[in-house]
Amino acid sequence: MIRRTLLLICIAFLLANTYEVLSQRCPDPPSFQSGLNTQKGVASLEHAWPGGMKMNLRFSIPENIDGWQMLMVFSERNVQLNIWRAQIIKNIKGKRFRLKNYDWNKRLSKGEDLTMAFLATFTGRTPRLCFVYLIWKGESPPPEPTTTQLPPTQPTSNPVTTTEPRPPTPPETNPPSTTQPPTTAAATQQQTTAATQQPTPPSTTQSKPTTTKPVPATTPPTTQQPTAETTQPPIPLTTKAPPTVISSCSKYDYNEVLHKSILFYEAQRSGKLPENNRIPWRGDSALEDKGNAGEDLTGGWYDAGDFVKFGFPMAFSTTLLTWGFIEYKTAYSAAGEHDRMLDSIKWPLDYFIKAHVSKNELYGQVGDGHADHAQWGRPEEMTIARPAFKIDQASPGSDLAGETAAAMAAGSIAFRETNSQYADTLLRHAKELYEFAAQYRRAYTDSINQASDFYRSSHYQDELAWAAAWLYRATDDPNYLQKAEQHFAEWTPFGNPAWGFSWDEKTAGVQMLMYQLTGSNVYQTLIQNSLQQWLPGGSVQYTPKGLAWRIQWGANRYSANTAFLALLAADKGLNSEAYTTFGRNQIHYMLALDELTYAIMIT
Repeated sequence: MIRRTLLLICIAFLLANTYEVLSQRCPDPPSFQSGLNTQKGVASLEHAWPGGMKMNLRFSIPENIDGWQMLMVFSERNVQLNIWRAQIIKNIKGKRFRLKNYDWNKRLSKGEDLTMAFLATFTGRTPRLCFVYLIWKGESPPPEPTTTQLPPTQPTSNPVTTTEPRPPTPPETNPPSTTQPPTTAAATQQQTTAATQQPTPPSTTQSKPTTTKPVPATTPPTTQQPTAETTQPPIPLTTKAPPTVISSCSKYDYNEVLHKSILFYEAQRSGKLPENNRIPWRGDSALEDKGNAGEDLTGGWYDAGDFVKFGFPMAFSTTLLTWGFIEYKTAYSAAGEHDRMLDSIKWPLDYFIKAHVSKNELYGQVGDGHADHAQWGRPEEMTIARPAFKIDQASPGSDLAGETAAAMAAGSIAFRETNSQYADTLLRHAKELYEFAAQYRRAYTDSINQASDFYRSSHYQDELAWAAAWLYRATDDPNYLQKAEQHFAEWTPFGNPAWGFSWDEKTAGVQMLMYQLTGSNVYQTLIQNSLQQWLPGGSVQYTPKGLAWRIQWGANRYSANTAFLALLAADKGLNSEAYTTFGRNQIHYMLALDELTYAIMIT
């Protein structure tokens, strides 16, 4: 009986799918005007699920081509298309798409294959890809079309930029406070530091290992958004060579992870959005953000699903994202995301340039956190007051100024090869902000009291060393290394295993960066001691499925950030097998939504 029931279910399933395929209607292949050459593409389904599909396209290039377009037609309407190696220029009812090349891949050589992947999402019946043609101008007659493997029986999903915007998606909400619970990070640090002897910092005369020292180049810059007078003009998204999207040696598509992670930050943008905005449900917002003297404070990122711009965590996010880009630039290029990543980090960096209105004056918050949490709505429709809060000589904030200096110093490295003038601007601001932070010392939340309930700073000494270390990496000026070592020696917690790595706690990051810059055994021992706490058997707890968690509130931020440090340490030859396993396992845990019975939110 059970077998018969299962057989009937299987037959019913097959019949339903057969009916669905037969009922889909494809138009006849188009006729192209004289003078246009065409090549029909080969399409193959890589992965499918209800509501979405991922497919791969391949075109064999019969002659040299300088500029091309593509026609893609589905059997159903309302398909939402996301494709990485072509740009959508026309979308007719989500069924017929016209695309064109980017500047970096407009030239194709005879005998090569043009390959690309796309994601399509939809509701209702699964669409078929009826046909896809590559189109270009040429003198030779069009080649014989290649047989297309008609696609999916089921689909995959991803966001898209089309001419028909998708319906708005309500923003996710977070608990009202974004601070770490009291008696966690700070308290743990205070308890452990008193008992540990501070090691002697290494001498500045030690030889420095090879680091990512940028070399000026004449390649055109790579971002787009125009900002204040201090920022450089918008620059086109180009790459020096066509990226080749590589497949990862994992069941997870790391290329897609990078792509969607960058999209996440684009969704947080405040201010006047650029023409190439890829989030169709986002629009211009907070265009009247101003300082106390009328300074332009538009731009930057919103925070944690809210509409306040908190400079301290924004700067840390920028520093960490930029660090990852500097270390793994070739991976971003291979994934086809190099220019998008530069574009992503330039958005907050432009804002920091605006916010640093004078040498010892930096705006650190725009918006009232309490008022913002009390109202629900879209940032495009905000009507509440948005006060601005700053630090200056009378009310300083060494942590805020130091972290912003670190972000801008790291940014200067990232942009050095493609936009040296912009890199110089960032470096000038970074130097001024570091001097401000070191000369006028105080925690920023003692000056910007409004931030205390959301991002209270536990200490500022780690940001002083962090900023000096990044300035040394950006400039190669030994004075900054000497200052970083001095800050390191002055603050006892640097000699202890770090509690974590986050917007408030930079100890582990400083230990790792100082080891990179000096190769010293002292810093090597310290970062290994910090990472050891996160390995199985250390002080950090593990969930039954393998997430290392320090505290319950915002657990993934600590494990993800530490995973980055572990993977970086492994790449530098430290405990490579153990650190790589830990880092990979933590990230895979966060990607394993299809295997877990609950959703994970990274805050």
